[in-house]
Amino acid sequence: MLIKGCSLADLCLDFTFPGQNDILLVEAGNTKQVDIKNLESYVELCFKFFFVETLRVQITCFREGLEQVKFIFFNEFINKMNKGVTYVLFFTDFK
Repeated sequence: MLIKGCSLADLCLDFTFPGQNDILLVEAGNTKQVDIKNLESYVELCFKFFFVETLRVQITCFREGLEQVKFIFFNEFINKMNKGVTYVLFFTDFK
């Protein structure tokens, strides 16, 4: 199989994340070469690592930050309610 005159073997791909030879996609991935038989598995593992493993950290941080903001907003709301202040939420309150 050639793509623009280049074979898969010419790319010298192994089961590490592209550009990150220390990130093994499978056990001993730096010694396992990508060929036409395992290309689909390689692409799936790269996709999984990039979109699941790396984004998990960002999503977790975002969720934790959102929880903190929600906690602060909720405390402010409770304090106003305890003081007898009527508070109406508008979408502009979230800008």
